[in-house]
Amino acid sequence: MANLASAPRWTIGLLAVLALMCPISSSALAQLTQYIAVNPIDVCAGSGRVCAPINNIGFQGQTVLNGGPNAPIGIIDSDSQINISRAIFNAIGIEVAFGPVQQYISAPNAAYANTDYLTLHVENSTDSAGNPILQSPDFLILSQQQQDPPGIWTGTVPTPTSPPDVPVASQATVLNLFFVNAILPQNGGIAQLYGFGWENNNGMAISMNTLLGVPGSLPFRPDTIAHEFGHNLDLDHTTFGAGPDPNGECDTTPFSGCAVNLMTAGGNEAGDLRAEPRSTGEASSPSPGGALYALMAGTAEQLNATQQVPQVLLSNFIMNNLAESMTTASEMPADNATTAVTDNIGANLTALSGSNADPKSKPNTSIFFNVTGPVPGTDRPGETLDGLILTLNNAVQFDPDNRVRFFPPDNRLVADVDYIHGSKRNPDCPDPATECLVISLSPGLPENQNLTFSQGIVRKSLSDRDESDHARDYDEGRRDYDAGKRDHDERKRPVTLSQLAAAGAFITSIFSDGLHIKSALTGPNASGQLTANSQNPIPTETSQIDLSKYTSPPADPANPSGPPLLPCTPVPINTRVAREPGDLHHHPPPLGCPNPSETGISDGDPSQEGGQPRGPSLR
Repeated sequence: MANLASAPRWTIGLLAVLALMCPISSSALAQLTQYIAVNPIDVCAGSGRVCAPINNIGFQGQTVLNGGPNAPIGIIDSDSQINISRAIFNAIGIEVAFGPVQQYISAPNAAYANTDYLTLHVENSTDSAGNPILQSPDFLILSQQQQDPPGIWTGTVPTPTSPPDVPVASQATVLNLFFVNAILPQNGGIAQLYGFGWENNNGMAISMNTLLGVPGSLPFRPDTIAHEFGHNLDLDHTTFGAGPDPNGECDTTPFSGCAVNLMTAGGNEAGDLRAEPRSTGEASSPSPGGALYALMAGTAEQLNATQQVPQVLLSNFIMNNLAESMTTASEMPADNATTAVTDNIGANLTALSGSNADPKSKPNTSIFFNVTGPVPGTDRPGETLDGLILTLNNAVQFDPDNRVRFFPPDNRLVADVDYIHGSKRNPDCPDPATECLVISLSPGLPENQNLTFSQGIVRKSLSDRDESDHARDYDEGRRDYDAGKRDHDERKRPVTLSQLAAAGAFITSIFSDGLHIKSALTGPNASGQLTANSQNPIPTETSQIDLSKYTSPPADPANPSGPPLLPCTPVPINTRVAREPGDLHHHPPPLGCPNPSETGISDGDPSQEGGQPRGPSLR
């Protein structure tokens, strides 16, 4: 990627996209270069025990089983655990990183009496020129996009919010995703709305229909969240290759036709238009197949590379570089490593890392790791790698007698080391079938620097696995790591790199911009190493963003301390600009974001939703 550092950002992304438009495998992802930061907000009532569902895999009655702030967001394929919205954008080289779920205890709905914000509404309206639009007065308020006081569309997040305590992100370029129970169209009746959003602006709402369907009436919709992302990223229903065509029909050509396009309206007066998967997985039938199959085969869920992707890459919501950090694992130390490893790093770190192995113990269980700081040209200015997590699946484990050792001079960066058994309660190591080594760095690892360390890893015997499984079932990882460990040399079973890769070993890169992204160690390659790349994340775990560390990139890269980006793809604002004395030419109109009070809401018309009752457009 370094040779593309001087290329325009959208060019780099488009090159990745063109390489991705062939069918992809759900077991691996191609290189991702940018990401969207998303702030999920679960709208609740009363004391917070009745909340809108936030996914399709943890619903009971009217209450979602959140599973904590890191619960899965949106539509998840239960077999592969792949997030469908993420997979759709991964296919065009863009990662979707979710922040922790925020809970909003709803105030009374300021636009509709006797309701709260668990139910949103759509009504007919007009813009300032008298043109008909569909508008959601209560979502203008909830999403902090009102005209007075000026909302997020101005580039500034209202502080305090009105109503109070709506947990929108403090950064205007973090997309706010609201989950509600229902969105009611203007004409009421049996028509249902799945979701809506502001076109080329910040904010979308998803109803429970999307996640659960309407029993006996309408199916759930695997692609609605990704569709609303598309609206926020300045895509609409009838341009950039989306349909319908002038005859009100849609071409079904795989990958490029408007019927298979993610942004085509679900229907019109003539009937359904967009191909809608009826399941999440890789089943090929009924047509157009499950969402993952449709994405691979081109039968649905597509964003075309020639028109839509270049338009998406203009959005300021996409201007987050996904830094590239490489990790290699070897059976021998790298050339720049020495055997005198931790004598000079201080007693505190020696105690933390537990460097107490007998160098004469046999066999040697050490695996040597080399981690690079962000690759120049792929990162933000000044970005660092602030930590990493080495995760092992259940067939292997860390050798308690051969703990982590850092090679000078890299050890001066190490601030903390922790060993963790997987637990649903621990966001760093949430899978009970794993164990993790968490390394915190301070200061972070910058560009062109390496962190080198060794760690003993052994295979588990069948009895080891049975015992560890029983312990995890009993206390979900709360038992101390060293309790009950056996240290007989005959029990040590060193792993080969091939065995380690087959068992499952992963690197989570933690960057200074708040992004946590997990990649698999794969190989061995021709050099006899396993490799992991932060730009090649695993598809089965959605990336996380720590929004307390995230900052919106500056509008001018040459002026990092200047104003941040606007929350849109900037458009000319029709504002009269006075000329300076003696100026013979009008100044070009200033750039800004559309005012949602003027543009209205996208996807507020149920007659444009596939499977809905037919009738004239509400517009």
